[in-house]
Amino acid sequence: MGSLINDIPLKVLHENKLLSSRAFTVCKEIKREPTFNEIINFYDEHHTFIKVRNCGINTNIELEEICKHAIDVYNKLENRLELH
Repeated sequence: MGSLINDIPLKVLHENKLLSSRAFTVCKEIKREPTFNEIINFYDEHHTFIKVRNCGINTNIELEEICKHAIDVYNKLENRLELH
């Protein structure tokens, strides 16, 4: 997935209460200082987070919903840009 905006460190999302502590901890198992794009790319490749250490069902659902929403928004923006 390309990037229409600068990548956001997940720490910023966590500090602004847009990502739970548990989800942030799971993401740090993927990469020490993960960014939003890196987590979306991980989801795009693996389609789940359930196999990541300490990721339970609820955390998996939270992360999947965030990624699905971001991918949907990205695709809508990309389609609008192609129309112009």
